[in-house]
Amino acid sequence: MMMETIIKAEKEIIRRAAQIEENAMEFMASKGYIQPIKFSPEDAKWYIESAYKGAWEYQQKRFPDVTPKLKDLLTKK
Repeated sequence: MMMETIIKAEKEIIRRAAQIEENAMEFMASKGYIQPIKFSPEDAKWYIESAYKGAWEYQQKRFPDVTPKLKDLLTKK
């Protein structure tokens, strides 16, 4: 019962955090604090892949023993 409650709570927390972030982005854009940009599909793919690569390299330096296992579990094949 405890695990079920934690799982439900985490899902709700994630949903609420995403909504808060979306509202904050809309607010900042409406006030002119940020200007959204639209990448071409090729540039978007490159950007995401570069960000993931950098994040995995950083984690590998910090946690060399577990990062390869974690990467294997969390990345699509």
